[in-house]
Amino acid sequence: MTDTTTDRTEPTDDTIDEGTDDTITDETTTEEETPNTEAAKYRRRLRETEAERDALAANLDATRRQVVERLVVDHTGPRLGDPKDLWLAGVELAELVDAETGAVDPDKVAAAQARVLADHPTWRVHQLGDIGQGVRAGRPGQPGLSEVLRDRARGRAG
Repeated sequence: MTDTTTDRTEPTDDTIDEGTDDTITDETTTEEETPNTEAAKYRRRLRETEAERDALAANLDATRRQVVERLVVDHTGPRLGDPKDLWLAGVELAELVDAETGAVDPDKVAAAQARVLADHPTWRVHQLGDIGQGVRAGRPGQPGLSEVLRDRARGRAG
């Protein structure tokens, strides 16, 4: 067998120093933010904050719409058959909110509902009258059907 030897160079102080200098330079670069990375960080934070703001605004609008629809349902006068008809008629949520407080104004909701009912009278809830069906409480002093039948049965039998 032949002895093959490879020429290995041992690291010198210059080689070691250069490697450590590069490492130190890399560490200082990561610790110190360049203006571009700092700006990118702020842009990312801005996008996250804007997304959170938009989600909160959407949640607030949905809650306000629910309040408006509840006010339409609870209205004591003529009211819409479906509270969502208010939105179909083109009423905007901003019209129904008090500009100073940001709360839904019940008077504005009632006025908007009256406008929609004036434009679309068929959207009104129609109250059905008593058509004489179903269980009723007996009138005081008058016998019920079961009492009348019982009395007749006793009269025939007795």
